[in-house]
Amino acid sequence: MAGNWRVEPKMWPGPDAKAIELPKATAQRRIVNDAFLDEEMTPAADSQQEAFTRVAYVSFNTINQQYEYFSLDSRLPQMMSYTLPGANEAHAGQLELRGTSFVAPVWGQARNVPFMYRLTIGAVEGDRQIVRLFLKEQRAQANEFLAFEYLYIRQP
Repeated sequence: MAGNWRVEPKMWPGPDAKAIELPKATAQRRIVNDAFLDEEMTPAADSQQEAFTRVAYVSFNTINQQYEYFSLDSRLPQMMSYTLPGANEAHAGQLELRGTSFVAPVWGQARNVPFMYRLTIGAVEGDRQIVRLFLKEQRAQANEFLAFEYLYIRQP
């Protein structure tokens, strides 16, 4: 998983919405001391988007036998962690990580929307990997929906 990656993100603003292609990004990944994956994502050089940095870390905690994930994005500076005991697992080469909650300051026409979140990290297949973020609004009758999909393409 280490190396340089081109990232092609998409966003779904709601459960029945059509995908919106977002500006491309680049990600630099490295394995630190055979202990965890460190990723830094920034705008692609040919992108017209404002500068941002998103850092993320993935590891397997040998004490509690859980996969853990943490990210922080300068565009929405809230720590997002996926370390719920017993909720994070790997199957068929994919990690499924459940988070707690965060508040989106703006989501469509709404303001300060609280969400629960879940992340899936797919296996690397043929120099490609898909990471998906699912959201569920914290209100009665809300359904989980695919909110973001990141297609990672390994660069030479």
